[in-house]
Amino acid sequence: MTQSATNYITIDASEKNADGTQKVTAEITRVAQTLTMGGVSVLKYDSAVNANMGLGNNGMLLGLKITTLYDQDGNPIKSEGADEFFKKLMTDPQYLKVEFELAKGHLMDEESGQITVDSSNEYYGVQIRMPKTSVAVGETWTTEGFWEPPMRGGKFKTSTKHALKEVKTESGRKIAVITSKMTCHPEKPKQTLIEGMIVTKLDVSAESIASVDIESGLILKNTSDADFEVEYIIDSVKDKVSGKIKTTVTQTPKQ
Repeated sequence: MTQSATNYITIDASEKNADGTQKVTAEITRVAQTLTMGGVSVLKYDSAVNANMGLGNNGMLLGLKITTLYDQDGNPIKSEGADEFFKKLMTDPQYLKVEFELAKGHLMDEESGQITVDSSNEYYGVQIRMPKTSVAVGETWTTEGFWEPPMRGGKFKTSTKHALKEVKTESGRKIAVITSKMTCHPEKPKQTLIEGMIVTKLDVSAESIASVDIESGLILKNTSDADFEVEYIIDSVKDKVSGKIKTTVTQTPKQ
């Protein structure tokens, strides 16, 4: 089975306050998804072309618009827009309650308990976290984050080692090239968002390379390759799944 999913998200981070806080707005404006099994196309959906095709497609979050206020360190203070969106989505008869709960739980930030701009841009790649102090070429820093198995089996803490590989100039922009290696080997079983399902083992390793515009801080491109293996129990039956996920995130600044 090969699945490809694309989200198009418009982000406005132009409003910065005198006290160092910043308001950021993100809206999912287009989604696309393809699914093939044994070389045969099972699903092909693009919201720019097709109407919403109903259960299980990637179009559920189309139109989600979130405004988040961040403090000076980039931590979310409060977020608006998600509650209203999901309240309206609940009345849509084409979505099952379990789909609704999974989608909302998938976006919920574990630390803040909110659905923020950051969580709307979740993906199965390596999340780049900038260092809190200045670093030189060749230096490294380590951050923690979250990774979620493809079947939405809850979120697990990750450890990622980043390195500043080089600084170069492209099209008049000063670009920092950052390489990252992420690992995730949780030891304790975890109850997931799916009723009756417990993840008993999760092994993830991923590497990525990102290009960052130094002046704006915008991640222009981030490509990562992840290998994963998940063992779980669902309704007392043991099973496991493994696979590879390649993720490319491209961000284009408004000129």
